[in-house]
Amino acid sequence: MNGGGPVDGDGASAGRRTTDPGLQPQRTALAWQRTGLSVLAGALLVGVVGVRLRALPVTLVAVALGVAIAVQILRRPTADRPEQSAAPWPALVLMVGAVVALGLTGAAAGILTLVRR
Repeated sequence: MNGGGPVDGDGASAGRRTTDPGLQPQRTALAWQRTGLSVLAGALLVGVVGVRLRALPVTLVAVALGVAIAVQILRRPTADRPEQSAAPWPALVLMVGAVVALGLTGAAAGILTLVRR
């Protein structure tokens, strides 16, 4: 049915390489960039809620998260900073930490909203 040759998992013949090995890291980097933009948007929303609630700690944490993520998004590995591409873990840890901190800050803002009613 496939011309007689063995087929691997993605439907290509087993003897041919049909993918570019450089594309996977690029897709991963783009996915983390989208995650960072989503966290940045969430930090903006939590910051607005903090301002409306007049809750300075919530607003400050949201602004700090937004700045940290914006800096991380804008920093890209370049030829003069090859150490960034060799060690992606610090960026990953920052992103995961920002997601967790944003969730906790959003939960605090939600609790403040309920308490102040």
